[in-house]
Amino acid sequence: MCNANKKCFRPACMLEDLVNEIKESPYSLIVDESTDASTEKVLCIMIRYFSFKKKKFFTTFYRLVKISDATANGIYSALKQQLEADGLPLKNLVGIEVDSANVNVGANHSVSTLLREDLPDIIVIKCICHSLHLCAKKAAELLPRQLEYLIRETHNWFSHSNPKKIAGLSGTRWLARYSAIDTILSQWDELKLLFELSKSKEKCLTAQHLYKIISCPAFKLFLVFLYSNLKLLTNLNKLFQSNDIEMFKLLDDLFFLYKSILQQIVVPSQLEKIKDDDLVT
Repeated sequence: MCNANKKCFRPACMLEDLVNEIKESPYSLIVDESTDASTEKVLCIMIRYFSFKKKKFFTTFYRLVKISDATANGIYSALKQQLEADGLPLKNLVGIEVDSANVNVGANHSVSTLLREDLPDIIVIKCICHSLHLCAKKAAELLPRQLEYLIRETHNWFSHSNPKKIAGLSGTRWLARYSAIDTILSQWDELKLLFELSKSKEKCLTAQHLYKIISCPAFKLFLVFLYSNLKLLTNLNKLFQSNDIEMFKLLDDLFFLYKSILQQIVVPSQLEKIKDDDLVT
């Protein structure tokens, strides 16, 4: 959301029209923290409300809010002050969507706990896409560290070659590894030969480590396993980011992902004995 909104701004007259249209109506916010090119932290805010004039719901860009304090108190204060300055009563805020970072949804002290002190009935929704990334990251921590080394160093090896570039790693966007793994698996034999030649002719230590990893059949099996599951997560992630989606089907898609993963770790004959409703209770 933020990358697109950094290029946007809402002129004062348009902001005034927006506020007048919302007036005393309930509204909800979608908030994402980002850092612009000058390393200045900003809150990118979307607003959702019902227009009585047009008789429909709207989700639109609200504004960018600069923040100097990215703690829970800092974000909460900046958000509250901006709403009050624009004439949008905090008491009319019925829901907010944020990512799953601890500063936003931590149980003890976070933006959501501070909001609930003022608004006990507020609905806080964690970003599903961010949660999927965190699930993938946490699960992959149990896999051999050599896999991440292979992905990272293979990306670095080709980082200055645009035609051969391999997707890099991102701590906050873990599913980006799917694209990198796809490329590595499709070029497995070629990469193995490349690293073998580099370690032999150029005496390259990195190539030596990479060749040792890529020569081990077990690591390829781990990558194939990781690839197949990241594919499921990535496809679901795209559905949640799509503008053209049947909202009521998303729960079924989530359950399909859940059951697909269960089928890999639970004996099929035993899994068949459990009703679908019992799997989520």
